Amino acid sequence: MHFFSDLVPVMLMVGIPLYSILCSSGFDNKIAKFLIFLVSAFLTLTLFVVFIVSPIYSYNKIKQYIKEDNLLTVEGEVSEFESPEKSEALGGHVGESFKIDNVDFSYNGTENYGYDKFLCFGGVVKGNGQKLKISYCYDPITDEKVICFIQEIQE
Repeated sequence: MHFFSDLVPVMLMVGIPLYSILCSSGFDNKIAKFLIFLVSAFLTLTLFVVFIVSPIYSYNKIKQYIKEDNLLTVEGEVSEFESPEKSEALGGHVGESFKIDNVDFSYNGTENYGYDKFLCFGGVVKGNGQKLKISYCYDPITDEKVICFIQEIQE
Protein backbone atom coordinates (compact mmCIF):
# COMPACT_ATOMS: atom_id res chain seq x y z
CA MET A 1 0.00 0.00 0.00
CA HIS A 2 2.77 2.47 0.88
CA PHE A 3 4.67 1.79 -2.36
CA PHE A 4 1.54 2.27 -4.44
CA SER A 5 0.54 5.46 -2.63
CA ASP A 6 4.03 6.86 -3.30
CA LEU A 7 3.91 5.84 -6.95
CA VAL A 8 0.49 7.30 -7.82
CA PRO A 9 1.38 11.01 -7.43
CA VAL A 10 4.51 10.55 -9.53
CA MET A 11 2.56 8.83 -12.30
CA LEU A 12 -0.17 11.46 -12.05
CA MET A 13 2.38 14.26 -12.39
CA VAL A 14 3.55 12.64 -15.63
CA GLY A 15 0.14 11.68 -17.08
CA ILE A 16 -1.71 14.99 -16.85
CA PRO A 17 1.09 17.20 -18.26
CA LEU A 18 1.74 14.67 -21.03
CA TYR A 19 -1.94 14.67 -21.96
CA SER A 20 -2.00 18.50 -21.90
CA ILE A 21 1.10 18.74 -24.10
CA LEU A 22 -0.26 16.26 -26.59
CA CYS A 23 -3.59 18.10 -26.82
CA SER A 24 -2.03 21.52 -27.24
CA SER A 25 0.67 20.49 -29.71
CA GLY A 26 -1.71 19.33 -32.41
CA PHE A 27 -0.98 15.66 -31.81
CA ASP A 28 -3.65 13.87 -33.86
CA ASN A 29 -3.43 10.27 -32.71
CA LYS A 30 -6.84 9.93 -31.07
CA ILE A 31 -6.14 6.46 -29.72
CA ALA A 32 -2.97 7.60 -27.93
CA LYS A 33 -4.79 10.66 -26.54
CA PHE A 34 -7.63 8.47 -25.31
CA LEU A 35 -5.26 5.98 -23.66
CA ILE A 36 -3.36 8.76 -21.90
CA PHE A 37 -6.67 10.25 -20.79
CA LEU A 38 -7.78 6.87 -19.40
CA VAL A 39 -4.51 6.39 -17.52
CA SER A 40 -4.70 9.92 -16.08
CA ALA A 41 -8.36 9.42 -15.06
CA PHE A 42 -7.54 6.06 -13.46
CA LEU A 43 -4.64 7.57 -11.54
CA THR A 44 -6.78 10.49 -10.39
CA LEU A 45 -9.48 8.10 -9.17
CA THR A 46 -6.88 5.92 -7.46
CA LEU A 47 -5.36 8.97 -5.79
CA PHE A 48 -8.81 9.99 -4.56
CA VAL A 49 -9.47 6.54 -3.11
CA VAL A 50 -6.03 6.17 -1.49
CA PHE A 51 -5.86 9.63 0.08
CA ILE A 52 -9.54 10.51 0.70
CA VAL A 53 -11.82 7.47 0.82
CA SER A 54 -9.48 5.04 2.64
CA PRO A 55 -8.66 7.35 5.58
CA ILE A 56 -12.35 8.26 6.01
CA TYR A 57 -13.29 4.57 5.98
CA SER A 58 -10.55 3.74 8.53
CA TYR A 59 -11.51 6.67 10.77
CA ASN A 60 -15.18 5.65 10.83
CA LYS A 61 -14.33 2.00 11.45
CA ILE A 62 -12.06 2.95 14.38
CA LYS A 63 -14.83 5.18 15.80
CA GLN A 64 -17.11 2.15 15.60
CA TYR A 65 -14.53 -0.01 17.46
CA ILE A 66 -14.40 2.62 20.21
CA LYS A 67 -18.19 2.97 20.40
CA GLU A 68 -18.63 -0.81 20.62
CA ASP A 69 -15.75 -1.05 23.14
CA ASN A 70 -14.02 -3.43 20.77
CA LEU A 71 -10.47 -2.39 21.67
CA LEU A 72 -7.44 -4.31 22.82
CA THR A 73 -5.82 -3.12 26.06
CA VAL A 74 -2.32 -3.52 27.41
CA GLU A 75 -1.02 -2.28 30.73
CA GLY A 76 2.51 -2.25 32.09
CA GLU A 77 5.94 -0.67 31.97
CA VAL A 78 7.34 0.99 28.89
CA SER A 79 10.46 -0.69 27.50
CA GLU A 80 12.69 -0.18 24.46
CA PHE A 81 11.56 3.46 24.24
CA GLU A 82 13.04 5.40 21.32
CA SER A 83 12.19 9.00 20.57
CA PRO A 84 13.65 11.53 18.13
CA GLU A 85 15.22 14.82 19.10
CA LYS A 86 13.08 17.85 18.30
CA SER A 87 15.19 18.75 15.25
CA GLU A 88 14.79 15.22 13.86
CA ALA A 89 11.06 15.15 14.61
CA LEU A 90 10.48 18.34 12.64
CA GLY A 91 11.91 16.64 9.54
CA GLY A 92 9.17 14.02 9.66
CA HIS A 93 11.37 11.04 8.73
CA VAL A 94 11.66 9.44 12.17
CA GLY A 95 9.21 7.99 14.61
CA GLU A 96 8.73 7.18 18.25
CA SER A 97 8.45 3.58 19.39
CA PHE A 98 8.21 1.51 22.56
CA LYS A 99 6.94 -1.76 23.96
CA ILE A 100 4.55 -2.62 26.75
CA ASP A 101 4.28 -6.27 27.76
CA ASN A 102 5.90 -7.32 24.43
CA VAL A 103 3.35 -5.34 22.37
CA ASP A 104 5.15 -2.98 19.96
CA PHE A 105 3.85 0.54 19.36
CA SER A 106 5.20 3.08 16.89
CA TYR A 107 4.02 6.28 15.24
CA ASN A 108 5.67 8.94 13.09
CA GLY A 109 3.74 12.02 14.19
CA THR A 110 1.74 12.38 10.99
CA GLU A 111 -1.07 9.88 11.60
CA ASN A 112 -4.57 10.91 10.54
CA TYR A 113 -6.07 9.58 13.77
CA GLY A 114 -4.87 7.99 16.99
CA TYR A 115 -2.18 9.04 19.42
CA ASP A 116 1.00 10.35 17.76
CA LYS A 117 2.55 13.01 20.00
CA PHE A 118 6.33 12.76 20.47
CA LEU A 119 8.02 13.26 23.84
CA CYS A 120 9.80 16.39 22.55
CA PHE A 121 6.39 17.93 21.83
CA GLY A 122 4.89 17.11 25.25
CA GLY A 123 3.79 13.53 24.64
CA VAL A 124 2.47 11.25 27.37
CA VAL A 125 5.14 8.57 26.88
CA LYS A 126 8.18 9.74 28.84
CA GLY A 127 10.54 6.75 28.76
CA ASN A 128 11.45 3.29 29.96
CA GLY A 129 9.91 2.18 33.24
CA GLN A 130 6.88 4.46 32.97
CA LYS A 131 3.60 2.65 33.64
CA LEU A 132 0.90 3.12 31.03
CA LYS A 133 -2.46 1.70 30.06
CA ILE A 134 -3.11 1.73 26.32
CA SER A 135 -6.28 0.84 24.45
CA TYR A 136 -5.68 0.25 20.77
CA CYS A 137 -7.06 -1.36 17.63
CA TYR A 138 -5.83 -2.16 14.16
CA ASP A 139 -6.42 0.11 11.18
CA PRO A 140 -8.70 -1.90 8.86
CA ILE A 141 -6.82 -0.78 5.74
CA THR A 142 -3.15 -0.75 6.77
CA ASP A 143 -3.38 -3.25 9.66
CA GLU A 144 -1.18 -0.93 11.77
CA LYS A 145 -1.84 -0.42 15.48
CA VAL A 146 -3.77 2.75 16.31
CA ILE A 147 -3.54 4.01 19.89
CA CYS A 148 -7.06 5.13 20.83
CA PHE A 149 -6.55 5.87 24.55
CA ILE A 150 -3.37 6.27 26.53
CA GLN A 151 -3.14 6.96 30.22
CA GLU A 152 -0.34 7.09 32.75
CA ILE A 153 -0.82 4.82 35.78
CA GLN A 154 0.11 6.35 39.11
CA GLU A 155 1.10 4.05 41.94
